[in-house]
Amino acid sequence: MPARSGKSGTVTVGANSIETLNWSLDMECEVSKYGLGGFKRAVAGVIDVKGSFEAVGTPPAIGSAVSLTLTEGGTGGKTYSGSAVIKKVSVTVNSDTGEIIKYGVDFEGDGEWTIT
Repeated sequence: MPARSGKSGTVTVGANSIETLNWSLDMECEVSKYGLGGFKRAVAGVIDVKGSFEAVGTPPAIGSAVSLTLTEGGTGGKTYSGSAVIKKVSVTVNSDTGEIIKYGVDFEGDGEWTIT
């Protein structure tokens, strides 16, 4: 699956919908190869899920296990949901006021994700 993103989509952490600026999601299958009859053959392996989002408000704790739902904006947009671990949080602060302008979150999937 190619990378997906949501410009006018939403992110839900647990039961809380957060004000999202953007998000991206990568789902990648590990592929093992072997030779047979002079040609390479491929065998699909496990799927790795990872992504990121930018939002405003209070960031989730680094290392926390969360339930995420990422929804594409617009009519007919898909929804991606599953468990993840928060890997990294980056905070952008207004240098004049010290207020958080936005935060970026990197996450890694933990188990199966569904696409609807």
